[in-house]
Amino acid sequence: MVDKSQIEQTFRKYFYTESSAAVEVDDQGLVTVINSYNVDLLSNYHHTHLPVKFKSISGSLRLDNNTLTSLEGCPEVVPGFFDCSDNHLTSLVGGPTHVGAQLGNMGYYAAMFTQAHPLQSLDGLPETVAGTLYVSYTTELALLGLCLVKKHEVHFTDTGSDKIDNSRDVSQDMIDDHLKYMHPHLSDLQDLFNQPDHQGPGGVLRMASAMSDLEAEWGEGSLGRNASL
Repeated sequence: MVDKSQIEQTFRKYFYTESSAAVEVDDQGLVTVINSYNVDLLSNYHHTHLPVKFKSISGSLRLDNNTLTSLEGCPEVVPGFFDCSDNHLTSLVGGPTHVGAQLGNMGYYAAMFTQAHPLQSLDGLPETVAGTLYVSYTTELALLGLCLVKKHEVHFTDTGSDKIDNSRDVSQDMIDDHLKYMHPHLSDLQDLFNQPDHQGPGGVLRMASAMSDLEAEWGEGSLGRNASL
């Protein structure tokens, strides 16, 4: 039998949410957060797994700037935005499958990582993002799976910056300016992923062909493992 009171105490110890939020714990020990716009994992948590497992939340979920190695325990649906950036994750397995589902195109999914801890796989990508999917670009990531995510757009960021450290204070303009300096052709790849005919299962083959043409322009081997699932 689960200790519901202890699980709620653990949630309140390690997560910030509004004072108006209601927290419920079911018989399986899963946490539901009601009447909350933001659920934020505190940056001083410093463990590899989430302190509680979620059943559902009513707003956004921020897990960024921590030491997580797993997203196990995330709710399946995050109605607002989801941010797991700057952790020690190697994949996105365990993360939500639907983001921004109840807030139109206001949602986003952010998976931006530092050079010290780059993402190694896009396994676990959400099925839908009602907004923008932010992904750190490296030549080691197999990117074609991005075509299978129902989304408004993909936006690439960069893992190799000394200035862009994925902190909560970094603006998108700073990231964009950095990318133009470090990767002057990366916007071409981003534009390809955002073309309507490169979406869905049929778009995967078309995107693979387009990436082959782009690699011919950039130079052999420039895309690394990008053109694979």
